[in-house]
Amino acid sequence: MKMKERVCGYILASILTLSFVLSIWAQPSTEGGPMMGTEKLVSVAKPKVGEIKREITLVGSVEPDRKVKIVPKVSGRIERILADEGQIVKKGDPLAVIEHVELELGVRQAEAALKSAEAALEQTRKLARIKAESQLKQAQAALIAAQVGLEQVKDISEASVQARIKQAEAGLDALKANLEKIKRGARPEEIKQMESMVEQAKAALDNARESYERMSALYEQEVISKQTMDGVEMQYKVAKAQYEAALQQLAVVKKGAREEEIRSMEAQVRSAEANLELAKLYAQTKSWEKDVKLADSRLQQAQAAYDLAKASFDAETWKLEIVTALSRYEQAKAALDLARQRLKDATVTAPFDGVIVQRMVDEGATVAPGVGMFSMVKMDRVKVIAAVSESEIPYLKEGMPVLIKAVTGSFYGKVDYVSPTVDPPSRSVKIKIYLDNTEGKLKPGMSVDISLPLELRRNVLLVPRTALISENGADFLFIVRNGRAVRRKVKVGLKDEWNAEIVDGITGEDMVVVAGGNQLEDGDKVKVEGR
Repeated sequence: MKMKERVCGYILASILTLSFVLSIWAQPSTEGGPMMGTEKLVSVAKPKVGEIKREITLVGSVEPDRKVKIVPKVSGRIERILADEGQIVKKGDPLAVIEHVELELGVRQAEAALKSAEAALEQTRKLARIKAESQLKQAQAALIAAQVGLEQVKDISEASVQARIKQAEAGLDALKANLEKIKRGARPEEIKQMESMVEQAKAALDNARESYERMSALYEQEVISKQTMDGVEMQYKVAKAQYEAALQQLAVVKKGAREEEIRSMEAQVRSAEANLELAKLYAQTKSWEKDVKLADSRLQQAQAAYDLAKASFDAETWKLEIVTALSRYEQAKAALDLARQRLKDATVTAPFDGVIVQRMVDEGATVAPGVGMFSMVKMDRVKVIAAVSESEIPYLKEGMPVLIKAVTGSFYGKVDYVSPTVDPPSRSVKIKIYLDNTEGKLKPGMSVDISLPLELRRNVLLVPRTALISENGADFLFIVRNGRAVRRKVKVGLKDEWNAEIVDGITGEDMVVVAGGNQLEDGDKVKVEGR
């Protein structure tokens, strides 16, 4: 019914418009001839100079500017549905809530991790430099200890061992000399010499004891070998035995020797001889050379470690610990932000102002990312889509004005988009027209008529289309000259609903028959209506 009403309305409007145009175009003719019964009645008018445009009418469809399927970002069971079909929503309005107990726990866990990282960062900022200074001091102390160790090991080097051998030889010679003195009886000056020898033996013992204690510490630190330690211990025992023997000899000399004391002293001499041989044997092993090399190697390592610690401290590499701690803090902060965002995503919200057109889930259903929950459209702005024949492509341009007629009213707009490709099946191109729809008069899926002016020409000769006569693909019209109809072949340009552009065949001064031309023949006598 609505379509029939529209057709009847268009026909009535056409009739009224045609009558109006003819009344405007019809002009009294100053030309005429003798009144004869064979004269045919016509209406005439001069061509008008004006503009004309060619329009095409298309059928288009209304679509929403935006249409989206709303999907969740997290998985879970739907606790509540807060929106339904047909509901108008604003951007950010909650549409549904997904269970989120685990997500809340994730937020708490991330908050705890952030606090821990923050505390670690604060501690690192306070202690990084102090720690670096401590490491430098430790490296320096280790270097000094290595230097001392090397010097101590050198004390038992070949020169030191040879000196001790000479000392043992001298001690042995002294024992032998003292033994001879005891056997024959010592003079006062010889007793003084023996007392001096006791003092020398005491000094040698003290020196050997100090060396033994020092080497024992190095041996515990694994700076010297067991073989070297055994040699030092032997030297200490030899010095101790020589001292004790010297004391005994001095005592015997002072009180006079008995036979058993002489035999005891002879045994001491033999023991000193044996110790001297052991000292010479130890000297032949040269075990101290390995110990010196080992101590020197450890000194070099300690020096390298100190140099590295010093360079690291001077370069302030300790600040890298702060950078690392800061990075861990930022990671923990980002993890918390992510956990909070996931918790926020458990509430599904509207992405823009619009209308819910479809609800696809119910409470209690389980959803996951990618599963559609709602379909939503934005209706304050719509787009009209239509197809234009490829033959009109040369005339299509973005920005061209259009008139859109719908059952709810007429709307003016412009072509906003012309597809760069032709649809092969329909041999047409798609155009889009965006319209404001804040009043909601246009609904998705609605069919509309589109008037699209493709060509516009100004300052051209125009005649009513009723003046044209088409025969065998050619266009003709009649003009009136001296009371007679003159048939003219014309070249027609653009046409609209009422007028036609005449490119060639008449002038602006010709009187054109605008009504009654269909009954005329070339040369017929005519009577101009109104004359």
